[in-house]
Amino acid sequence: MNAPHPYLFTYGTLRPGSRQIMSRVLTCHARHLGPATVAGSLFDLGEFPGAVLPLHEDDSIRGDLFYLNHPRVLLELLDNYEGCGERDAPPHLFRRELAPARLADGTSYMAWVYWYGGDVAHCTQIPGGDYLALLAREELAPAGIDPGVLINLDGAI
Repeated sequence: MNAPHPYLFTYGTLRPGSRQIMSRVLTCHARHLGPATVAGSLFDLGEFPGAVLPLHEDDSIRGDLFYLNHPRVLLELLDNYEGCGERDAPPHLFRRELAPARLADGTSYMAWVYWYGGDVAHCTQIPGGDYLALLAREELAPAGIDPGVLINLDGAI
């Protein structure tokens, strides 16, 4: 049996800096190659984001590219985390597929991406395609205020 493709693009709860335990597992068992982008649109689904193929020509998702030290084992673990493992009954909320991921230096790799399979018609697209930036804005927002409407009033906020 051939070894699975060893590259993974992460854009949400698996990214370094996420508070999810699986992010730490990935960081311990994969080599972080750096920030990267994938063509696609990213949506806020509440507890986590969901990536879909690009809705607009210039849509991109900001994330991180990893080289998986033990791809077969890690991908099985990650598939289970994402709800698309062999034991998960369909329909799956996410599906893992290869897509080109581009590092900041322009180098491209075919990498696994977990694409969202649900309907995004009533979801909010994440501006700039960066989930961690969205979380940072939300943490800075006072309770009860939509972080999307915050403006800087002479450094007061």
